[in-house]
Amino acid sequence: MGRYVKGVVLAGAVATRAEGQPVRSSDYRLYLKAYISELIAAKLSQDHILRRLKDEKRSISRGKLVKILDVLREEWRQKASTNSDALVSEELASLDTLQAKLWGKALNGDTAMVDRVIRIMEHRAKLLGLYAPQQKRIVGEVSIIKAYLDLDVEKV
Repeated sequence: MGRYVKGVVLAGAVATRAEGQPVRSSDYRLYLKAYISELIAAKLSQDHILRRLKDEKRSISRGKLVKILDVLREEWRQKASTNSDALVSEELASLDTLQAKLWGKALNGDTAMVDRVIRIMEHRAKLLGLYAPQQKRIVGEVSIIKAYLDLDVEKV
């Protein structure tokens, strides 16, 4: 077990350090990140977090808090990205299983199953980002634009 500040509640358990041993700075940084994460989860603002740390005699500067928050956000972003890739893979596997079960009935002419298979295929395409934005071209004369083009600029 690592050495932490005596009496600090971390992840539901009280972490203590051996008497007389110094707290390592890396342990304290881990403690701060975990504690600040808990405060963020409690929806506290930066000012409230700084005040809470000050009240507990663990004061840090606003700049240090911002750096810790940046590190936490980056870690959360990376974790979310990894999790979303896994979720997309699981969803695609589920869609493949569903489509395989319905495929035979759709090929045999069951129109309800054909519709479901098409919806599964559309959902898969959306998950994979295959739907590109469509560009619409409008052809014809637009009277409002023509009216503005006929205006004398000095009168406007």
